[in-house]
Amino acid sequence: MYKNQLQIELIVGGITRWRHRTAAFQQTFRNTPALANVQCRTGQSFKFENALPEDFIYDTEPACRALVSVATIDSEYVFPLLHAI
Repeated sequence: MYKNQLQIELIVGGITRWRHRTAAFQQTFRNTPALANVQCRTGQSFKFENALPEDFIYDTEPACRALVSVATIDSEYVFPLLHAI
């Protein structure tokens, strides 16, 4: 809809595989620079206590690889894929 008016670039985060919710992960999650940036820009804080379910697995690899693959093949499909994910 706005592709002729706006130039948008999707930048995905680092690839992280199979991190289970642990105390160390929760601490890392709280101290993520991206979350601090969002808090700074919006003035809104995050509620971290019980924010993630006990069986939570943080695995960004499949989604990141899919987006990079699609971008390599045909960049027109990157945002539709992101929406589907």
